Amino acid sequence: VNSEGDEREVKHPAHRITSFRYQHDELHVSTDGEVAKYQLLELADPPRLALDVYGVGLSARVPKVHSAHLRDVRAGAHADKVRIVLDVAGPMPRYHVVRKAHGLALELKPGAVRPMVRRMGRWCAVVRHVPLSVPLREESR
Repeated sequence: VNSEGDEREVKHPAHRITSFRYQHDELHVSTDGEVAKYQLLELADPPRLALDVYGVGLSARVPKVHSAHLRDVRAGAHADKVRIVLDVAGPMPRYHVVRKAHGLALELKPGAVRPMVRRMGRWCAVVRHVPLSVPLREESR
C-alpha cells in the first residue's frame, strides 16, 4: 500500500461533497468549502486508488466513467470521511491530487506508476519504499 496525503488549516472547511465530474482523465470532487484533510491510497489485487476526504459527508452521486484508465468509480460515506474508490483498468496510471478552492482534482496520466505530489509549487515523484529482494539476516549477539 502506497499513500500520500495532506492536512492543513482552512478558513472555510468543507462539510460535504456536493458533486463529482470525470473529464479528460481527471476526477473533480466538488465540496461546499475547502478540504482540510485528504489521503490517497494505492491498493493492489485488484488495482485501485482510494481517496479519503475527511470531515465531510456525501451529498452527490458518482458519475458513470468511460475511460481507458478506469473500470468504475464509487463512493461511500463513513463516520469521519468519505472514501472514493477508483477501480483501475490495466496497469496503474501515474496520478496526483490537486487542491482546488472548493474541492480536489485527482489527475490520471498514462505510463508507469509514478504518483506525483505538488511540493513548493513543483510536481515531484513520490519516493516509494522498495523491499529488498534478499531478506536481512539476524545479527548474532
